[in-house]
Amino acid sequence: MVRSRSELLRFLLDGAAAVAATAGGAASEAPESPRRSALGGCLAGAMEDRRQRRTAATAQPTQPNSLIARRQRVGPDRGGGKREREEEDDAAPSALLAGFAGSAEFVPPSSPFMESHVFAAALGALAPSVLLLQLTERQWARDLPPQCNGVLDREFWLSSAAIHPHLSCLGASGRLLYLDFYLFDFVLFPLIYSTALTGVLRRLWPRCRLLRLLPALGALCDVAENVCILRLLLTFPERWELLESAVSLLTRTKWTLAFLAVVVSLVGVARRVLAPASGGQKDKEE
Repeated sequence: MVRSRSELLRFLLDGAAAVAATAGGAASEAPESPRRSALGGCLAGAMEDRRQRRTAATAQPTQPNSLIARRQRVGPDRGGGKREREEEDDAAPSALLAGFAGSAEFVPPSSPFMESHVFAAALGALAPSVLLLQLTERQWARDLPPQCNGVLDREFWLSSAAIHPHLSCLGASGRLLYLDFYLFDFVLFPLIYSTALTGVLRRLWPRCRLLRLLPALGALCDVAENVCILRLLLTFPERWELLESAVSLLTRTKWTLAFLAVVVSLVGVARRVLAPASGGQKDKEE
């Protein structure tokens, strides 16, 4: 009984060789039969090799892969059914991160380095900015009448009723000087002093983040006040009572917030100065 393809092929080739040998005679039997027998052996070996390759290809490897998610077959549970679950093996990434953390502490790029440079730049520009504003006010004092030779946002408690008379007293040349004044004071100066005060508060009160908002809120009020005054200058002699009231409110709020920021900064400086002295006295008493 023939059990495989290779045996069947060998049987057919051997039969064909025997028939050819009988028909061709004894002279051709000697060289022909070994050839056909060798050919049948080669074909049988090729068929067997192909079958083994198919068997090896269909077999699934059982080597674990810890870097990808794999599906694991779980046997019958207590209820008699079968279930599948997908688990993700994070052992390799966790080990990689642990080794990286153990070898060298990862320090992400943070803002303190950049903040220190911005704070230094703002602190260095604060004194020249104040000097420039004082020189501008001196020019106003020379060219304008005494009763209106200053800017409105320098008044600590500005009244809305005094805004329109002040702009009228400036005259056309004074209002042009006011517009030139806003080339620097409109946004740049509020940005400089608010950045400097924020850096000071951040270093004196590192745990009180709400205190850092005082300079920023004051600068926002200053910019909004400048926008309103600029609108009044461009539309003069038309009067805007709503804008005048807004200028008055924004000016008062700006100065209040700036005053609070300065007071808190002074308190922080005093606390830093007095803390070592009190600590030394306690050590002496002990």
